[in-house]
Amino acid sequence: MNEIGPTSLPEALEQIEQLQAAHREMQEQLVAALGTQKDLQDQNARLRAIVAAYQNAFTGIMPALDAFPKTRESIIKLKDAIERAT
Repeated sequence: MNEIGPTSLPEALEQIEQLQAAHREMQEQLVAALGTQKDLQDQNARLRAIVAAYQNAFTGIMPALDAFPKTRESIIKLKDAIERAT
């Protein structure tokens, strides 16, 4: 094959086959990447739900912990750590 393109039909067919193979490989990689992206989105949604549940629990128990300042302080630190991690 010269720099302009294939010089014969067999060369052109070979080049088409190579392009089709590269195209199929790219499609497979894209499908795999989209699957991974969907998995990550699902995992992110589950983590957000867990964090929301913790935040709701913290909000609900904080008034009851007013009588236990050290426990309250420890729980606030835990809550802050969870929020920083998300």
